[in-house]
Amino acid sequence: MTEHPTNDDVRAAWDENASHWDTRLAQPDSWQQTIVFPAVEALLELAPGERVLEVACGNGLLAQRMADAGAEVLATDFSKEQMRFAAERITDPKVTLAEADVTDRDALASLGDGFDAVVCSMALMDISDIEPLADALPSLLRPGGRFVFSVSHPAFNNMSLVRVSERRQWGNVFADEHSVRVSRYAHGQVGKGVGIPGQPAPQWYFDRPLDGLLQPFFRAGVTMDALSEPVFPPEVAERDGVSPVWTEIPPILAGRLRRPTPSGGHRSDLQS
Repeated sequence: MTEHPTNDDVRAAWDENASHWDTRLAQPDSWQQTIVFPAVEALLELAPGERVLEVACGNGLLAQRMADAGAEVLATDFSKEQMRFAAERITDPKVTLAEADVTDRDALASLGDGFDAVVCSMALMDISDIEPLADALPSLLRPGGRFVFSVSHPAFNNMSLVRVSERRQWGNVFADEHSVRVSRYAHGQVGKGVGIPGQPAPQWYFDRPLDGLLQPFFRAGVTMDALSEPVFPPEVAERDGVSPVWTEIPPILAGRLRRPTPSGGHRSDLQS
């Protein structure tokens, strides 16, 4: 990683793109609606009444879904424009909005503690420094509490991605094959890209290999207990105009980590 944008550079792009993202993410054929939210919610396993902290909440769509499931949600983001759209969308009293920068250790400490879950959906690859969040998790979570995240898949969907379509022939039979070519992975990369076609400004990406993504959390003392690599069902990809490559190669990665209990189990284990 050789480029070093400031936090203000990163925030400025999200402020500029907020309106475009707000409109697109709400569409029923958006990736968030079709595979991201279901993958996150399956790992989250929310129970009514649980307290959830969402960091980098964007326009609040997931926060509202979690409130619909009965959770009490504190949803935060560092983009004033994203938070403005979240405030316009969310009227549920179970959701509280607060502006907070996930790279600011003091801001994270001010959010409270004892949360049943912390969620960061499709944002870790957009955050310049994930160490503060990793270090804060043991304090933010109750013992046995979980951290659920989703990201663009580090191995298959990073900035070096090239989608490849080829037509092969066997005798008189032709078949189209779809694949991805990735030329950089091990050392990560920082650069600008476009998350949604038509957005006003490119955003900053901070690609990390899997060890770079997960080791900060492992060093903080949380452990991983679930992983998900969802793909699009072929009929959904065809309906929504998604590249067929994403029906076999996962475009996103979702995972769940936990703060251990003093006994080394989860709280639910101790109550059973």
